[in-house]
Amino acid sequence: MRGAEDNLFTWQQALERIVLGWMLPDDGSPLWQNVSAWYGDVNRLDVFGRFAAFIRTLSRLAAEWRKPAAAEEWTERCRDLMQSLFLPDADDQYALQQFEQALAKWQEETALAGFQAPCRNTPSSATSAASRQRKSGRIPARRHHLLQHGADEEPAVQKSSASWG
Repeated sequence: MRGAEDNLFTWQQALERIVLGWMLPDDGSPLWQNVSAWYGDVNRLDVFGRFAAFIRTLSRLAAEWRKPAAAEEWTERCRDLMQSLFLPDADDQYALQQFEQALAKWQEETALAGFQAPCRNTPSSATSAASRQRKSGRIPARRHHLLQHGADEEPAVQKSSASWG
């Protein structure tokens, strides 16, 4: 998940070492094809299995989230993340409702701002896209400020060089 060519010091390497530890005999030779086995208790297979599934889910989500996407797809990605990593119960319904409302509001705002092109998952690229649209005159200054700073911070008043005189 770290993006390097090898899998050294990654969760994938950890999983491979755990599985190798289950498969190799505990005879004092901890290396197999230059991979060091991590011997684990085979009686804990259920825990390791859930851990491996969790890491696979995180890897899948990370691969998806690295790809640029439009707002609708980002909304679906957020829903997929929630469904993949959380098991909400009846007490969580209010929080889920707020989450869905926030996604809907964000999708409305992106439509209102005219964001149609796929965007990356980094804040700097979203800010750059907003700056390019502001400079081209496609979004008003107030909406541009909201996209960059949020609603809690008021934009600074720009002084005009024109005289009112």
